[in-house]
Parts: sequence; C-alpha cells; structure tokens
Amino acid sequence: GIRIAKEHQGKGYGTSAMKILLKYGFMERRLHKCSSTVLDGNEASIRMHKKLGFEQEGILKENIYTSGKYYNEVCFGLTKDMYLENISEE
Repeated sequence: GIRIAKEHQGKGYGTSAMKILLKYGFMERRLHKCSSTVLDGNEASIRMHKKLGFEQEGILKENIYTSGKYYNEVCFGLTKDMYLENISEE
C-alpha cells in the first residue's frame, strides 16, 4: 500500500510512486495484472487509481473494520495491456 503523510498529500507523490511501481511490475517483472483495493470514501485514492488507468472491478461490502466501523473496499484492476494503452496517451 501507499500511505502519504497528511502534510504531503495532494502533491502527486502517491501517483508518482504508483507510476514507478507499475512500470517496474509490468516492464521489469513481467506482471500481467495489478489489483488494488481502496477504502470506500477515500476519494483521492479512487481518483488516483482511475487516473492511472485502473478500472473498478467490484466492491467488497463491509470488509474492513477500523475505528469502530465497517467499511466497504473498492476493488480495482489494471492489466499490462491497459497500462501500455494508458501510458501511450500521456
């Protein structure tokens, strides 16, 4: 997972880190697919995943319990072909 300190959020550091990770995974390690989950309500992370070309694949209902509450998990997926298409558009 990626966690960015509050004072550094919104500056593109998470997106940059994910781009490096995805390039390494797909181009160096020959990964076919990257899957990721985000807590429902984390709009910044959801936007970042969509910006990177991930597609929402589903929702795991009340799958995470934290701070006294259950949260849904939003599931995302990105294949190598989707990744290559997305970086060619940049």
